[in-house]
Amino acid sequence: MALSEIQFAPAPLQQLPHASGFPYPVSVSVIPYDSLDVEYQFNQLRSKWHAEYGSSSSARVIISAPSYRRMVFMGKRILPLIFRDLDQSPEPDYWFAALKEITNADPVSQSDRGNMRAMAKAWVKWAKTNGYTW
Repeated sequence: MALSEIQFAPAPLQQLPHASGFPYPVSVSVIPYDSLDVEYQFNQLRSKWHAEYGSSSSARVIISAPSYRRMVFMGKRILPLIFRDLDQSPEPDYWFAALKEITNADPVSQSDRGNMRAMAKAWVKWAKTNGYTW
């Protein structure tokens, strides 16, 4: 079969389950993420995510943006990239909901909630304790 005979179709959409409090369901394309492309895909989605939530400071708006949901869908492959951001950035992005969803962990103490730097430190400590490197 010649390449010109192959017909390409867009990736099917997968409906993600509603997360508590989201006003609407989010659909994402189901695309395979090759390990060599993970950082590239992550950075592309991250840039798009920033544009999607704009200047909003609402956690609900930030974590319900389609590109954020697509990054969560990438799963554990993006954890080192998130941990690197939390560890090295003076103002890390709001990764905490994604981390809880991907890892099923929550190392942030009640007293640190709302303090982005303290929350980042708690997650970095958790990552190192659990063998993650970046």
